[in-house]
Amino acid sequence: MVLDPTYLDELGQWQDIDDLLYDPKWRILLFLHAPASLEATTEFLCSLRFLNDGEEAKSGSEVTSTSRVTFTLMGRLLNLTLADLGWLIGLYTLDETRSLAFADLPNQLDPEFNVKKFWQAHGHGRFHSGASLARNSARPSWRILHHALAHSYFSRSHGPDVVFESDMLFFWSLEARVPVNLATFVAQFLFAQSTCDRQFVLCGPMVTLLA
Repeated sequence: MVLDPTYLDELGQWQDIDDLLYDPKWRILLFLHAPASLEATTEFLCSLRFLNDGEEAKSGSEVTSTSRVTFTLMGRLLNLTLADLGWLIGLYTLDETRSLAFADLPNQLDPEFNVKKFWQAHGHGRFHSGASLARNSARPSWRILHHALAHSYFSRSHGPDVVFESDMLFFWSLEARVPVNLATFVAQFLFAQSTCDRQFVLCGPMVTLLA
């Protein structure tokens, strides 16, 4: 999924989106562009595994910043930390992945975060995870960003307008200007791509960057 600033500017929404995307890491993901290879992507997805102390993760929620990822690509078997994954796709530099600040990046919502109050401040109606709709966001720019994410990193094959509590990590990060661990975010996206039936496989460009 690649956002088009020119088209968004014609809609009168680019300035607001540009202001929201203060974190260059989110920009990298939302403007990620690379060719895709069906052969390489198939090899990658069929071999992809996430491990926690040697035990395979069974759900996306089990993929955390301390997980490891293994896969084969171009015939090579790789075993990486998620920090390595973030570096290889260009999200972080090696120095960043080795810093204490990186180790402290959150990979989930702050426990004190109140999703219902957040929605009331930025949307219409009461929030119900899995039932509230992005079209009820007060700002058009948020609706556009949710649509882009639903068709890419949120991996929604059905009901792309539906908002889940987990979606709020993105909007909380932007609104509160709190950097989050995007290596884990990407890993959870890749887990979903490898384990669920999807109408479209969307991770091809990332696989190219890993190769």
